[in-house]
Amino acid sequence: MTAAASDTRLRRLGRSIPGPVFLKEVWVIGKKRATAWVRTLFGLALLGVCGLIFLPIVIDSIEGTGTGIARFQLVAPQLTTGLLWCEFVLLALVGAAIGAGAISEERRAGTLATLLSTPITAWQIVLGKLLGRGAELMILALLGLPLLLGVRAFGGVRAESIAIGFLLVVLNALVITQTAILLSIRAKRAVGPFLSSLTFAAAIYFIPPLILVASVGINPGLTILGYSPQMLIFPSSTPFSLGAVTIGLNNGLMDESTIYSMALANAAWMGSLWALLFALSCLMLRTAMKPDAPAQPRKRVKVAMTPAPGAEAAAEGAAPARKRKTRFVERYSSREVGDRPVLWREFQQRIIGSKAKTITVTALVVTATLAIDFLAGLQVVQIAVPMIAFAAGIILAAASTSPAIAAEREGRTLEVLLTTPLSAQEIVRAKFLGAMRRMWVFPAFIAAHMLLTGPLVGVYSEVLQIGELTFPEPWRRVWNPDYVHPAAIPVVLLVFIPAMGMVSATGLALSAKLRRTTAASVVNIILMGAVWLALPLILMILGDAFDADGLQKIACLIWWTCPFVPAGAGMGYMDGSKRGFPFDPTPMGPLIEMPWPHGEAGFSYVEFFAYTVVLAGLYLGVVRLALHLAAKWILAGTGRDR
Repeated sequence: MTAAASDTRLRRLGRSIPGPVFLKEVWVIGKKRATAWVRTLFGLALLGVCGLIFLPIVIDSIEGTGTGIARFQLVAPQLTTGLLWCEFVLLALVGAAIGAGAISEERRAGTLATLLSTPITAWQIVLGKLLGRGAELMILALLGLPLLLGVRAFGGVRAESIAIGFLLVVLNALVITQTAILLSIRAKRAVGPFLSSLTFAAAIYFIPPLILVASVGINPGLTILGYSPQMLIFPSSTPFSLGAVTIGLNNGLMDESTIYSMALANAAWMGSLWALLFALSCLMLRTAMKPDAPAQPRKRVKVAMTPAPGAEAAAEGAAPARKRKTRFVERYSSREVGDRPVLWREFQQRIIGSKAKTITVTALVVTATLAIDFLAGLQVVQIAVPMIAFAAGIILAAASTSPAIAAEREGRTLEVLLTTPLSAQEIVRAKFLGAMRRMWVFPAFIAAHMLLTGPLVGVYSEVLQIGELTFPEPWRRVWNPDYVHPAAIPVVLLVFIPAMGMVSATGLALSAKLRRTTAASVVNIILMGAVWLALPLILMILGDAFDADGLQKIACLIWWTCPFVPAGAGMGYMDGSKRGFPFDPTPMGPLIEMPWPHGEAGFSYVEFFAYTVVLAGLYLGVVRLALHLAAKWILAGTGRDR
C-alpha cells in the first residue's frame, strides 16, 4: 500500500467520524423539550445534594456555635461522595433511557430501511448513535464537574480521587448506553431495551462479587493473581470501586495506592466490556440489514414458452391432482374473547416472551439459586435471596407497566379502544390486572424459597441423616436450625403484593400522562426512589440540622412505608431459633427512635401483622387513586365522560 493510498484512507476515516448520524442525533436530541427538562432537573438534583450537605454547616455558623468553620474542613469528602453517587445513579438511568430508542425508534418511524440503504456502514451507524447520545451524557456529567473541582478549596480531597471517580461514573454510563443500543437493534419498542440494560448492569455489578465470595467458601486459601477473592471484588464491580474511592479512601479504610490500582483495573474492565458490546452491536446491525433493507428490484427476462414435444399428450394422460385433506377444528377449541377484550389480550402476554425463553430463564434462575444456597449456606441466603427477588419484582413492576398506555398511543391503537363501548376505567383496570398477573412469579418464588429454606430444612436434614450421606463443608452449613419462621411468609407477601400493585398503578397513571414509554418508566422509578429514599433522607438531615425530633419521626414513618423495611425486618427478626415473636421495630439502629407499643420489647407478632395490614390498605388506596387518575388522563381531550 502506497503512502498516498494510506493518507486517503485516513482522510476518509476522519470524515466518517463522527459522521452524519452523529450530527443528526445531536440535532434531534438537542431540539427536544425533554432534553431541556432533563438537564434542568439533573442540575437541580446536584444542587440539592450540595444544599443538604452545606445546610448544617450554615446553621452552625449562623447560631455562632463555633463548629461551622471546623466542619467546612470535613465537607469536601462528603460533598464529593454525594455528587459522584448522585451522578452514578442518574447517568445510568438517563443512559439506559436515551440508548433504548437508538434503533427501535428508527424502526417504528419507518426510517431504518432508508438508513440501511445509504453508503453508511454498520459501525458508522452504531458509533454515530453512541456519540450523539454520549454527547448528552457528557453534558450532564460535566454539570457536576465544577462543583467537584470547587470543593477542593476546602481541602481533604485529592484530585486523583475526583478524576478516578468521575472516570468510573462516565464509563459506567457509557457501558449501559451501549448495552441499550445493542438491545434496541432487535426491539420494537424502547421499554424492552431500557429494562434489559438495567438488568444487565445489575448483573455485572453483583454476579462477579457473588462468584468471588462463593469461591472463598469452596477454597478459603484461594488466591487469584496474588490477591484474595475479597480484594478482587473491587475491580470486578463498579459500585464497589466507586465506594472504595469515595467512602473507603475518605475514611482511611484502605491504602491509597491499592484503591487507585483497583479502581483503574475496574475502569480497564469496563472499557473492554464497552469494546465488546460495540463490536456485538455492529455485528448484530449487519445481520439486521438483510431483512430491514429495501428489496432490490429483480430484472425481468422474457423466456419463450414453447411446449416440449409430447407435453400436451402427457398432460392429458396425467393423474388428477390430489385433493388437500380437509382440516376440521374441534368444538370448543377456538379462543373466546368474551366481553372483556382488553383483559383477554393482557392475559395472553407473558413476562418474558416465548416458551423457550421462559424455560431458559427459569432454568437459569433455579440453577443460580441452588448454586448460591450450596456455596453460601442457607443461614445467609434465606433472607438475601428473597430480598433480591423482592427488589427485582418492585423495580420490574415499576418499569414494565409504565409503558402500558403510552405504547397504545405510540401504536395508534388507543384511539381505536376509545371508540369502543369500553369505558376508560375498564381499559385501565384490564391493563392493571394483566400487569399483576404477569408478576405472579415473584411472590411465588419468594414464598417457595422461604418455605424450602425455612421449616422444611429440618425434614431435609432428617432424610439426609437416615441416608448417612456426606457432603462438603458448605452443605453442612446449609442445615442450620436458625431458619426464618414460616409466620414471616404471610407478612412478607402481605407487604410485597400490594406494594407491587401500587408501583404498577402509578406506572399506568404516568403512562397515561406522558407521551413516551421510556419517560414514563424513568419517572416512575425516580418517583419511587424519591418518596422512599430521598424524602426520608432529606427530613433526617433537616431534623439533625434544626434539632427537630418531629422531622426525624416523620422520616421514620415514611421509611416504614417503604416495603423493603418491614419485609426485611420481618424476615430478619422472626427467626425460628428464637421460638417466639417479640419483634424489634428498630432495624435501622439509632436512626429510628419511635414510641413503639412496648418500648424496647417492640411489637408482638399480632401487632406487627396488624401494621402490615394497615400498610397494605395504604398501598391499595394509592392503587385506587392512581387508576382513577389514569382513566381521567386518558379521557382528557377526547370529549368522553367515561
